[in-house]
Amino acid sequence: MTLHAMESEISAKITPFSISSAVSVAGDGLMTNDPLLERLVHSLLPPDEAAKVLCGYYTDAFHAKLLQRLGHIRNATVGEDRSRQQLSLPEWRFKRVASFIESHMDQPLSLACLARAAGLSRMHFASLFRRATGLRPHDYVTQQRIERAKRLLSESQVPIVHVALSVGFQSQAHFTTVFKRMAGTTPHRWRLMNGQEEVAA
Repeated sequence: MTLHAMESEISAKITPFSISSAVSVAGDGLMTNDPLLERLVHSLLPPDEAAKVLCGYYTDAFHAKLLQRLGHIRNATVGEDRSRQQLSLPEWRFKRVASFIESHMDQPLSLACLARAAGLSRMHFASLFRRATGLRPHDYVTQQRIERAKRLLSESQVPIVHVALSVGFQSQAHFTTVFKRMAGTTPHRWRLMNGQEEVAA
């Protein structure tokens, strides 16, 4: 149930009669048929006001206080949602960056050029990107390079050195080091495990 619906339901159902009928008074003490209601009243009001409400007095004031509290919670929730949206990279910007990476995989991809693709400053982009993906831009690019390399290795017999260059590595040695760290094996072994025989290293 949404907070708005809760407010409407409370507004319609909570009346002085409905609250006072849930509690009864024994001498100067309080007896309630609903411990949850009693805890709720005590959590929202100072002790003296809570006692008066539970004795059947000032229930209109309690009603107003409860609606006020629900409204505060609703506004806080909306504010948090907006803050999270503002602190994360919008999906349309992320798609622009992902598309840019995909089409420029064989080239150096600096933070500056990725930020330009997103239309943001470098530091702002780096911060929002990490919140959105959990990765630094550089790590994300490296991950995408290796994923494309895996596809090339398993779907073609292109020499490993050509695979390395086509996904943006400057040398086969560097490519092999990064590939092994991320894939757990060398490009050569990956190719063999995925059904392609090596043509040339």
